[in-house]
Amino acid sequence: MMHPPRFWWLLAPVVLLQAAGFAWLLAGRLRGWKEPAAGPAAIFLGGAVGLVYAVMQRDAVLFLGQACVMVLVVLRLIGRAED
Repeated sequence: MMHPPRFWWLLAPVVLLQAAGFAWLLAGRLRGWKEPAAGPAAIFLGGAVGLVYAVMQRDAVLFLGQACVMVLVVLRLIGRAED
């Protein structure tokens, strides 16, 4: 029988926030919206929760992946501010 991972309650917001953020960005791009801050904010917040989850699970690969996601969001926002 499969059991949910420890700290599943921390993993759920990571998945939901990042999925919602990417869906928001995709919907905006397909409809021609100017990129709102809600998408990157949800992705960044999901990454922050993901870092906490990675520390609790002692998962270095997940930690590195979530840190990269957060860095890419920040770089995207900095690049957008310069435009």
